[in-house]
Amino acid sequence: MRSGFGKLTLVASLGLALAFTFSCSSNGVTDDDGWFGHGQGYSSSSKGGGGGGGSDGSLSYQGKTYKIVQIGTQIWMAENLKYNAPGSKCGDESTGTYVDANTATCDTYGRMYNWATAMGLDTKYNSDDWGGSDVKHQGICPSGWHIPSDADWTILTDFAGGESIAGTKLKSKTGWNSYGGQSGNGTDIYAFAALPCCRGTPSGNLTDVGEIGTWWTATENGDGGATIRRISYESTDVDKGNPRKKTFLYSIRCLKNGGSSPGLSSSSRGSAIVNSSSSSILRSSSSAVLYSSSSIPRSSSSAVLVPYSSSSIPRSSSSSATTVSGSCNIKDYRLVDIGKQTWMAENLNCNVAGSVCYNNDPANCNKYGRLYDWETAMKACPKGWHLPDNDEWQELVDFVGGEDAGKNLKATSGWSDSGNGTDKYGFTALPGGFGSEGYTYVGGEYGFWWSSSEYSSVFTTYWAIYNFSNDVYNQKTGKDIFYSVRCIKD
Repeated sequence: MRSGFGKLTLVASLGLALAFTFSCSSNGVTDDDGWFGHGQGYSSSSKGGGGGGGSDGSLSYQGKTYKIVQIGTQIWMAENLKYNAPGSKCGDESTGTYVDANTATCDTYGRMYNWATAMGLDTKYNSDDWGGSDVKHQGICPSGWHIPSDADWTILTDFAGGESIAGTKLKSKTGWNSYGGQSGNGTDIYAFAALPCCRGTPSGNLTDVGEIGTWWTATENGDGGATIRRISYESTDVDKGNPRKKTFLYSIRCLKNGGSSPGLSSSSRGSAIVNSSSSSILRSSSSAVLYSSSSIPRSSSSAVLVPYSSSSIPRSSSSSATTVSGSCNIKDYRLVDIGKQTWMAENLNCNVAGSVCYNNDPANCNKYGRLYDWETAMKACPKGWHLPDNDEWQELVDFVGGEDAGKNLKATSGWSDSGNGTDKYGFTALPGGFGSEGYTYVGGEYGFWWSSSEYSSVFTTYWAIYNFSNDVYNQKTGKDIFYSVRCIKD
Protein backbone atom coordinates (compact mmCIF):
# COMPACT_ATOMS: atom_id res chain seq x y z
CA MET A 1 0.00 0.00 0.00
CA ARG A 2 1.12 3.53 -0.62
CA SER A 3 1.16 6.68 1.24
CA GLY A 4 3.40 9.47 2.26
CA PHE A 5 3.94 13.13 1.55
CA GLY A 6 4.63 16.50 3.08
CA LYS A 7 7.67 18.66 2.76
CA LEU A 8 10.02 16.19 1.18
CA THR A 9 13.76 16.09 1.74
CA LEU A 10 15.74 15.76 -1.47
CA VAL A 11 18.27 13.00 -0.97
CA ALA A 12 19.93 13.09 -4.38
CA SER A 13 21.77 16.19 -5.49
CA LEU A 14 20.11 17.82 -8.45
CA GLY A 15 23.52 18.90 -9.64
CA LEU A 16 22.39 22.33 -10.76
CA ALA A 17 24.71 25.27 -10.13
CA LEU A 18 23.32 28.70 -10.80
CA ALA A 19 24.81 32.11 -10.06
CA PHE A 20 22.60 35.00 -9.11
CA THR A 21 23.29 38.67 -8.42
CA PHE A 22 21.40 41.09 -6.27
CA SER A 23 21.56 44.40 -4.52
CA CYS A 24 19.69 45.55 -1.47
CA SER A 25 18.69 48.78 0.12
CA SER A 26 19.92 49.51 3.59
CA ASN A 27 16.69 48.31 5.17
CA GLY A 28 16.96 44.81 3.69
CA VAL A 29 14.30 45.34 1.04
CA THR A 30 15.53 44.64 -2.47
CA ASP A 31 15.70 47.80 -4.60
CA ASP A 32 16.42 46.46 -8.02
CA ASP A 33 14.55 43.19 -7.69
CA GLY A 34 17.61 40.97 -7.92
CA TRP A 35 17.00 37.24 -8.05
CA PHE A 36 17.79 35.08 -5.04
CA GLY A 37 18.03 31.46 -6.17
CA HIS A 38 18.97 28.26 -4.39
CA GLY A 39 20.14 26.04 -7.21
CA GLN A 40 17.77 25.18 -8.28
CA GLY A 41 -14.22 22.00 -12.48
CA TYR A 42 -14.57 23.70 -10.31
CA SER A 43 -17.54 25.92 -11.20
CA SER A 44 -17.53 29.23 -9.41
CA SER A 45 -19.80 32.21 -9.08
CA SER A 46 -18.48 35.50 -7.82
CA LYS A 47 -20.31 38.79 -7.44
CA GLY A 48 -17.94 41.12 -5.64
CA GLY A 49 -16.26 44.17 -7.08
CA GLY A 50 -18.38 44.23 -10.20
CA GLY A 51 -17.95 40.50 -10.82
CA GLY A 52 -20.43 38.23 -12.45
CA GLY A 53 -21.17 34.51 -12.47
CA GLY A 54 -18.92 31.79 -13.80
CA SER A 55 -19.32 28.18 -14.84
CA ASP A 56 -17.49 25.25 -16.40
CA GLY A 57 -14.27 25.87 -14.52
CA SER A 58 -14.24 29.60 -15.06
CA LEU A 59 -14.70 32.76 -13.07
CA SER A 60 -16.17 35.95 -14.53
CA TYR A 61 -14.92 39.17 -12.99
CA GLN A 62 -14.86 42.76 -14.22
CA GLY A 63 -15.61 41.77 -17.80
CA LYS A 64 -12.94 39.05 -17.97
CA THR A 65 -13.31 35.29 -17.73
CA TYR A 66 -10.58 33.34 -15.94
CA LYS A 67 -9.71 29.68 -15.86
CA ILE A 68 -9.54 28.26 -12.36
CA VAL A 69 -7.81 25.15 -11.06
CA GLN A 70 -7.88 23.11 -7.88
CA ILE A 71 -4.44 22.11 -6.62
CA GLY A 72 -4.48 20.12 -3.40
CA THR A 73 -6.89 21.85 -1.05
CA GLN A 74 -6.59 25.21 -2.81
CA ILE A 75 -8.47 26.71 -5.75
CA TRP A 76 -6.42 29.20 -7.76
CA MET A 77 -6.95 31.38 -10.77
CA ALA A 78 -5.10 29.56 -13.54
CA GLU A 79 -4.00 32.84 -15.13
CA ASN A 80 -2.87 36.25 -13.98
CA LEU A 81 -5.38 38.91 -12.99
CA LYS A 82 -6.31 41.39 -15.76
CA TYR A 83 -8.58 43.68 -13.76
CA ASN A 84 -7.96 47.30 -14.76
CA ALA A 85 -7.82 48.66 -11.23
CA PRO A 86 -6.80 52.30 -10.74
CA GLY A 87 -3.01 52.31 -10.49
CA SER A 88 -2.50 49.12 -12.50
CA LYS A 89 -0.40 49.07 -15.66
CA CYS A 90 0.08 47.10 -18.85
CA GLY A 91 3.50 46.23 -20.16
CA ASP A 92 4.49 47.32 -23.67
CA GLU A 93 7.19 44.99 -24.99
CA SER A 94 7.76 47.17 -28.06
CA THR A 95 9.02 50.07 -25.94
CA GLY A 96 10.19 48.28 -22.78
CA THR A 97 7.87 50.42 -20.69
CA TYR A 98 4.37 50.19 -19.25
CA VAL A 99 1.21 52.20 -19.88
CA ASP A 100 -2.32 52.63 -18.55
CA ALA A 101 -4.09 51.34 -21.67
CA ASN A 102 -4.53 47.70 -22.55
CA THR A 103 -1.78 46.11 -24.66
CA ALA A 104 -1.05 42.78 -26.30
CA THR A 105 1.34 42.08 -23.45
CA CYS A 106 -1.53 42.47 -20.98
CA ASP A 107 -3.70 40.14 -23.04
CA THR A 108 -1.10 37.41 -22.59
CA TYR A 109 0.36 38.10 -19.15
CA GLY A 110 -2.23 40.12 -17.27
CA ARG A 111 -1.83 43.55 -15.71
CA MET A 112 0.82 44.65 -13.23
CA TYR A 113 0.11 46.12 -9.80
CA ASN A 114 2.03 47.86 -7.07
CA TRP A 115 1.44 46.29 -3.68
CA ALA A 116 -1.03 48.85 -2.30
CA THR A 117 -3.12 48.71 -5.48
CA ALA A 118 -3.20 44.91 -5.37
CA MET A 119 -4.27 45.04 -1.74
CA GLY A 120 -6.93 47.68 -2.39
CA LEU A 121 -5.23 50.12 -0.01
CA ASP A 122 -4.25 53.76 -0.07
CA THR A 123 -1.01 54.25 -2.01
CA LYS A 124 0.67 55.62 1.12
CA TYR A 125 1.07 51.98 2.15
CA ASN A 126 3.56 51.51 -0.68
CA SER A 127 5.99 53.32 1.61
CA ASP A 128 4.38 52.96 5.05
CA ASP A 129 3.77 49.69 6.84
CA TRP A 130 0.09 48.80 6.71
CA GLY A 131 0.14 46.34 9.61
CA GLY A 132 -3.11 44.59 8.72
CA SER A 133 -3.80 40.87 8.48
CA ASP A 134 -2.65 38.97 5.41
CA VAL A 135 -5.20 36.20 6.02
CA LYS A 136 -7.80 36.07 3.24
CA HIS A 137 -7.41 39.75 2.42
CA GLN A 138 -9.60 40.34 -0.63
CA GLY A 139 -7.77 43.31 -2.12
CA ILE A 140 -8.72 43.68 -5.80
CA CYS A 141 -9.73 40.02 -6.12
CA PRO A 142 -13.38 39.00 -6.62
CA SER A 143 -15.65 38.50 -3.64
CA GLY A 144 -14.91 35.13 -2.07
CA TRP A 145 -11.31 35.26 -3.30
CA HIS A 146 -8.19 36.87 -1.86
CA ILE A 147 -4.60 37.93 -2.45
CA PRO A 148 -2.63 34.85 -1.39
CA SER A 149 -0.42 35.27 1.64
CA ASP A 150 3.13 34.05 1.97
CA ALA A 151 1.72 31.02 3.82
CA ASP A 152 -0.78 30.33 1.01
CA TRP A 153 2.04 30.23 -1.54
CA THR A 154 4.01 27.89 0.71
CA ILE A 155 1.09 25.46 0.77
CA LEU A 156 1.13 25.49 -3.03
CA THR A 157 4.89 24.95 -3.36
CA ASP A 158 4.90 22.25 -0.67
CA PHE A 159 2.19 20.45 -2.61
CA ALA A 160 4.27 20.68 -5.78
CA GLY A 161 7.22 18.96 -4.11
CA GLY A 162 8.94 21.86 -2.35
CA GLU A 163 10.38 25.20 -3.43
CA SER A 164 13.41 23.65 -5.12
CA ILE A 165 11.41 21.78 -7.78
CA ALA A 166 7.96 23.40 -7.76
CA GLY A 167 8.85 25.96 -10.42
CA THR A 168 9.18 23.37 -13.16
CA LYS A 169 5.80 21.89 -12.26
CA LEU A 170 4.03 25.26 -12.14
CA LYS A 171 5.55 26.83 -15.26
CA SER A 172 3.61 26.72 -18.52
CA LYS A 173 4.84 24.37 -21.23
CA THR A 174 5.58 27.23 -23.62
CA GLY A 175 6.56 30.89 -23.49
CA TRP A 176 9.74 30.68 -21.40
CA ASN A 177 13.13 31.58 -22.87
CA SER A 178 15.87 28.99 -23.18
CA TYR A 179 19.15 29.23 -21.29
CA GLY A 180 22.46 27.47 -21.93
CA GLY A 181 20.85 25.51 -24.72
CA GLN A 182 18.15 24.17 -22.40
CA SER A 183 14.44 24.94 -22.50
CA GLY A 184 13.15 27.17 -19.74
CA ASN A 185 9.61 25.80 -20.08
CA GLY A 186 7.94 23.74 -17.40
CA THR A 187 5.74 20.65 -17.26
CA ASP A 188 2.64 22.49 -15.98
CA ILE A 189 1.39 19.25 -14.44
CA TYR A 190 -1.01 21.14 -12.17
CA ALA A 191 -2.39 23.44 -14.92
CA PHE A 192 -1.23 26.50 -12.96
CA ALA A 193 0.25 27.86 -16.22
CA ALA A 194 2.77 30.30 -14.74
CA LEU A 195 4.06 32.69 -17.42
CA PRO A 196 7.29 34.74 -17.53
CA CYS A 197 6.25 38.35 -17.02
CA CYS A 198 6.37 40.97 -15.72
CA ARG A 199 8.25 43.43 -13.58
CA GLY A 200 7.58 47.15 -13.70
CA THR A 201 10.17 49.36 -12.06
CA PRO A 202 9.23 52.62 -10.28
CA SER A 203 11.19 54.46 -12.99
CA GLY A 204 8.86 53.17 -15.71
CA ASN A 205 10.78 50.25 -17.22
CA LEU A 206 9.35 46.84 -18.14
CA THR A 207 11.66 43.86 -17.63
CA ASP A 208 11.69 40.07 -17.25
CA VAL A 209 9.42 39.25 -20.23
CA GLY A 210 10.14 35.67 -21.26
CA GLU A 211 12.44 35.12 -18.31
CA ILE A 212 10.85 35.62 -14.89
CA GLY A 213 7.35 35.63 -13.45
CA THR A 214 6.82 37.47 -10.15
CA TRP A 215 3.68 37.60 -7.98
CA TRP A 216 2.88 39.71 -4.94
CA THR A 217 1.76 38.10 -1.71
CA ALA A 218 -0.42 39.82 0.89
CA THR A 219 2.37 39.56 3.47
CA GLU A 220 4.42 42.57 4.52
CA ASN A 221 7.87 42.15 6.01
CA GLY A 222 7.49 44.98 8.54
CA ASP A 223 10.35 46.96 7.02
CA GLY A 224 8.69 48.85 4.20
CA GLY A 225 8.47 45.90 1.82
CA ALA A 226 6.31 42.90 1.04
CA THR A 227 7.06 39.31 0.07
CA ILE A 228 6.82 37.86 -3.42
CA ARG A 229 7.15 34.58 -5.27
CA ARG A 230 9.30 34.30 -8.40
CA ILE A 231 9.88 31.65 -11.03
CA SER A 232 12.78 31.89 -13.49
CA TYR A 233 13.44 30.44 -16.93
CA GLU A 234 16.87 29.28 -15.72
CA SER A 235 15.75 27.54 -12.53
CA THR A 236 13.49 24.75 -11.30
CA ASP A 237 12.49 26.49 -8.10
CA VAL A 238 9.91 28.95 -6.80
CA ASP A 239 11.97 31.62 -5.11
CA LYS A 240 10.95 33.69 -2.13
CA GLY A 241 14.06 35.85 -1.86
CA ASN A 242 14.14 39.19 -0.08
CA PRO A 243 11.00 41.32 0.31
CA ARG A 244 10.53 43.85 -2.47
CA LYS A 245 9.79 47.54 -2.36
CA LYS A 246 6.05 47.89 -2.70
CA THR A 247 6.33 50.45 -5.51
CA PHE A 248 7.42 47.76 -7.97
CA LEU A 249 4.71 46.34 -10.22
CA TYR A 250 4.14 42.59 -10.35
CA SER A 251 1.47 40.08 -11.32
CA ILE A 252 -1.41 38.86 -9.14
CA ARG A 253 -3.00 35.43 -8.79
CA CYS A 254 -6.18 35.27 -6.72
CA LEU A 255 -6.94 32.37 -4.42
CA LYS A 256 -10.41 31.20 -3.43
CA ASN A 257 -11.42 31.47 0.22
CA GLY A 258 -11.87 28.14 1.94
CA GLY A 259 -10.19 25.93 -0.67
CA SER A 260 -12.01 22.77 -1.74
CA SER A 261 -15.70 23.17 -2.35
CA PRO A 262 -18.37 20.65 -1.22
CA GLY A 263 -19.05 18.03 -3.85
CA LEU A 264 -15.55 18.19 -5.35
CA SER A 265 -12.82 15.72 -4.63
CA SER A 266 -9.51 17.13 -3.49
CA SER A 267 -6.24 16.67 -5.34
CA SER A 268 -3.69 14.53 -3.56
CA ARG A 269 -0.61 16.14 -2.15
CA GLY A 270 2.07 16.31 -4.74
CA SER A 271 0.61 14.30 -7.55
CA ALA A 272 -2.93 14.97 -8.58
CA ILE A 273 -3.94 17.29 -11.37
CA VAL A 274 -7.32 18.94 -11.68
CA ASN A 275 -8.13 20.81 -14.88
CA SER A 276 -9.93 24.12 -14.96
CA SER A 277 -13.14 22.59 -16.20
CA SER A 278 -16.06 21.47 -14.11
CA SER A 279 -16.28 18.29 -16.13
CA SER A 280 -12.71 17.45 -15.18
CA ILE A 281 -13.37 17.51 -11.43
CA LEU A 282 -14.35 14.18 -9.98
CA ARG A 283 -17.50 14.33 -7.90
CA SER A 284 -17.28 12.88 -4.44
CA SER A 285 -20.03 10.81 -2.91
CA SER A 286 -21.10 11.11 0.69
CA SER A 287 -18.41 8.60 1.56
CA ALA A 288 -15.56 10.17 -0.40
CA VAL A 289 -15.17 13.23 1.77
CA LEU A 290 -13.07 16.34 1.31
CA TYR A 291 -10.44 17.52 3.72
CA SER A 292 -10.17 21.14 4.71
CA SER A 293 -7.20 23.45 4.29
CA SER A 294 -6.61 23.25 8.03
CA SER A 295 -5.98 19.52 7.72
CA ILE A 296 -3.31 19.58 5.03
CA PRO A 297 -0.89 16.78 5.88
CA ARG A 298 2.25 18.13 7.49
CA SER A 299 5.73 17.02 6.69
CA SER A 300 7.36 14.32 8.77
CA SER A 301 11.02 13.77 9.39
CA SER A 302 10.75 10.41 7.64
CA ALA A 303 9.54 11.80 4.33
CA VAL A 304 12.26 11.47 1.72
CA LEU A 305 12.74 11.48 -2.02
CA VAL A 306 14.94 8.82 -3.56
CA PRO A 307 15.83 8.86 -7.24
CA TYR A 308 15.11 5.97 -9.55
CA SER A 309 16.61 5.61 -12.97
CA SER A 310 14.16 6.03 -15.82
CA SER A 311 16.39 3.75 -17.87
CA SER A 312 15.72 0.98 -15.36
CA ILE A 313 11.98 1.07 -16.08
CA PRO A 314 11.43 -0.74 -19.39
CA ARG A 315 8.00 -0.27 -20.92
CA SER A 316 5.86 -3.24 -21.82
CA SER A 317 4.16 -2.91 -25.22
CA SER A 318 2.37 -6.23 -25.22
CA SER A 319 -1.28 -6.70 -24.33
CA SER A 320 -0.32 -8.29 -21.02
CA ALA A 321 2.44 -7.32 -18.62
CA THR A 322 5.74 -9.13 -19.11
CA THR A 323 7.29 -10.62 -15.97
CA VAL A 324 10.86 -9.55 -15.30
CA SER A 325 11.33 -11.45 -12.04
CA GLY A 326 9.37 -12.30 -8.92
CA SER A 327 6.06 -14.06 -8.44
CA CYS A 328 2.85 -12.81 -10.03
CA ASN A 329 0.87 -15.83 -8.87
CA ILE A 330 -2.33 -14.99 -7.01
CA LYS A 331 -1.66 -17.94 -4.70
CA ASP A 332 1.23 -16.01 -3.18
CA TYR A 333 -1.04 -13.22 -1.91
CA ARG A 334 -3.33 -12.92 1.07
CA LEU A 335 -6.95 -12.48 -0.03
CA VAL A 336 -9.96 -11.09 1.78
CA ASP A 337 -13.72 -11.17 1.15
CA ILE A 338 -15.34 -7.81 1.88
CA GLY A 339 -19.04 -7.69 1.19
CA LYS A 340 -19.60 -9.27 -2.22
CA GLN A 341 -16.05 -8.55 -3.38
CA THR A 342 -12.81 -10.48 -3.11
CA TRP A 343 -9.70 -8.30 -2.85
CA MET A 344 -6.00 -8.82 -2.50
CA ALA A 345 -5.22 -8.09 1.14
CA GLU A 346 -1.84 -6.64 0.20
CA ASN A 347 -0.45 -4.56 -2.64
CA LEU A 348 0.62 -6.21 -5.87
CA ASN A 349 4.33 -7.07 -5.96
CA CYS A 350 4.54 -8.50 -9.45
CA ASN A 351 7.87 -7.36 -10.91
CA VAL A 352 6.98 -6.31 -14.44
CA ALA A 353 8.33 -3.75 -16.85
CA GLY A 354 6.97 -0.33 -15.86
CA SER A 355 7.18 -0.84 -12.08
CA VAL A 356 9.63 0.23 -9.37
CA CYS A 357 10.44 -0.34 -5.71
CA TYR A 358 10.78 2.54 -3.30
CA ASN A 359 14.51 3.38 -3.14
CA ASN A 360 15.05 0.59 -5.69
CA ASP A 361 15.14 -1.76 -2.70
CA PRO A 362 13.33 -5.12 -3.05
CA ALA A 363 12.79 -5.17 0.71
CA ASN A 364 10.46 -2.20 0.32
CA CYS A 365 8.54 -4.03 -2.39
CA ASN A 366 8.15 -7.00 -0.07
CA LYS A 367 6.58 -4.71 2.54
CA TYR A 368 4.60 -2.25 0.42
CA GLY A 369 4.34 -3.89 -2.99
CA ARG A 370 5.61 -2.32 -6.20
CA LEU A 371 4.71 1.06 -7.70
CA TYR A 372 3.27 1.05 -11.23
CA ASP A 373 2.51 3.63 -13.86
CA TRP A 374 -1.12 3.49 -14.98
CA GLU A 375 -0.63 1.70 -18.29
CA THR A 376 1.38 -1.03 -16.58
CA ALA A 377 -1.14 -1.27 -13.73
CA MET A 378 -3.93 -1.86 -16.24
CA LYS A 379 -2.40 -5.18 -17.31
CA ALA A 380 -0.45 -6.25 -14.21
CA CYS A 381 -3.12 -8.22 -12.29
CA PRO A 382 -3.05 -12.04 -12.48
CA LYS A 383 -5.44 -13.91 -14.74
CA GLY A 384 -8.95 -13.93 -13.27
CA TRP A 385 -8.28 -10.64 -11.49
CA HIS A 386 -8.33 -7.03 -12.62
CA LEU A 387 -7.59 -3.44 -11.64
CA PRO A 388 -10.75 -2.15 -9.89
CA ASP A 389 -12.73 0.70 -11.42
CA ASN A 390 -14.26 3.61 -9.53
CA ASP A 391 -17.57 1.81 -9.02
CA GLU A 392 -15.80 -1.14 -7.41
CA TRP A 393 -13.75 1.12 -5.19
CA GLN A 394 -16.90 3.00 -4.21
CA GLU A 395 -18.66 -0.26 -3.34
CA LEU A 396 -15.77 -1.11 -1.03
CA VAL A 397 -15.78 2.31 0.60
CA ASP A 398 -19.53 2.23 1.17
CA PHE A 399 -19.44 -1.27 2.66
CA VAL A 400 -16.63 -0.59 5.15
CA GLY A 401 -18.06 2.54 6.68
CA GLY A 402 -18.38 5.50 4.33
CA GLU A 403 -16.79 8.44 6.13
CA ASP A 404 -14.86 6.01 8.38
CA ALA A 405 -13.73 3.84 5.48
CA GLY A 406 -10.12 5.04 5.62
CA LYS A 407 -9.82 4.23 9.31
CA ASN A 408 -11.33 0.80 8.81
CA LEU A 409 -9.10 -0.03 5.82
CA LYS A 410 -5.80 1.25 7.24
CA ALA A 411 -3.39 -1.16 8.93
CA THR A 412 -3.08 -1.03 12.70
CA SER A 413 0.56 0.06 12.43
CA GLY A 414 2.89 1.81 9.99
CA TRP A 415 1.07 5.15 9.64
CA SER A 416 2.76 8.26 11.01
CA ASP A 417 1.41 10.83 13.47
CA SER A 418 -1.08 8.47 15.13
CA GLY A 419 -2.68 7.83 11.77
CA ASN A 420 -3.10 4.07 12.17
CA GLY A 421 -6.42 2.43 11.48
CA THR A 422 -8.42 -0.48 12.86
CA ASP A 423 -7.98 -2.79 9.84
CA LYS A 424 -11.49 -3.95 10.67
CA TYR A 425 -11.91 -5.88 7.41
CA GLY A 426 -8.37 -7.18 6.91
CA PHE A 427 -7.62 -4.89 3.93
CA THR A 428 -4.40 -3.73 5.66
CA ALA A 429 -3.73 -0.51 3.76
CA LEU A 430 -0.15 0.71 4.34
CA PRO A 431 1.60 4.01 3.53
CA GLY A 432 4.36 3.13 1.10
CA GLY A 433 5.06 6.10 -1.19
CA PHE A 434 4.68 6.93 -4.86
CA GLY A 435 6.93 7.68 -7.81
CA SER A 436 7.08 10.86 -9.87
CA GLU A 437 9.58 12.48 -12.24
CA GLY A 438 12.45 10.14 -11.41
CA TYR A 439 11.94 9.98 -7.65
CA THR A 440 10.13 7.68 -5.25
CA TYR A 441 8.51 9.10 -2.12
CA VAL A 442 7.72 7.59 1.27
CA GLY A 443 6.91 9.00 4.67
CA GLY A 444 4.13 7.09 6.39
CA GLU A 445 1.50 9.68 5.57
CA TYR A 446 -0.60 8.43 2.64
CA GLY A 447 -1.40 5.60 0.25
CA PHE A 448 -2.49 5.89 -3.40
CA TRP A 449 -4.09 3.09 -5.43
CA TRP A 450 -4.88 3.08 -9.13
CA SER A 451 -8.38 2.79 -10.57
CA SER A 452 -9.02 1.48 -14.08
CA SER A 453 -11.50 4.33 -14.66
CA GLU A 454 -9.76 6.51 -17.22
CA TYR A 455 -10.67 10.18 -17.27
CA SER A 456 -9.11 11.25 -20.58
CA SER A 457 -6.19 10.40 -22.85
CA VAL A 458 -3.93 12.23 -20.39
CA PHE A 459 -5.57 11.88 -16.97
CA THR A 460 -6.93 8.96 -14.99
CA THR A 461 -8.26 8.31 -11.48
CA TYR A 462 -7.03 6.83 -8.24
CA TRP A 463 -8.07 6.42 -4.59
CA ALA A 464 -6.19 7.82 -1.62
CA ILE A 465 -6.00 7.34 2.13
CA TYR A 466 -4.17 9.78 4.43
CA ASN A 467 -2.77 9.52 7.94
CA PHE A 468 -4.65 12.64 9.04
CA SER A 469 -8.12 11.48 7.97
CA ASN A 470 -10.62 8.65 8.41
CA ASP A 471 -11.92 9.12 4.86
CA VAL A 472 -11.08 7.72 1.43
CA TYR A 473 -10.66 10.14 -1.47
CA ASN A 474 -11.41 9.71 -5.18
CA GLN A 475 -8.96 11.86 -7.13
CA LYS A 476 -7.26 12.30 -10.49
CA THR A 477 -3.72 12.52 -11.85
CA GLY A 478 -1.50 12.00 -14.88
CA LYS A 479 -0.81 8.49 -16.10
CA ASP A 480 2.96 8.69 -15.65
CA ILE A 481 2.80 8.76 -11.82
CA PHE A 482 3.72 5.50 -10.03
CA TYR A 483 1.09 4.25 -7.54
CA SER A 484 0.18 1.00 -5.79
CA VAL A 485 -2.13 -1.66 -7.19
CA ARG A 486 -4.79 -3.72 -5.45
CA CYS A 487 -6.37 -6.36 -7.67
CA ILE A 488 -9.97 -7.49 -7.35
CA LYS A 489 -11.36 -10.83 -8.43
CA ASP A 490 -13.31 -10.95 -11.72
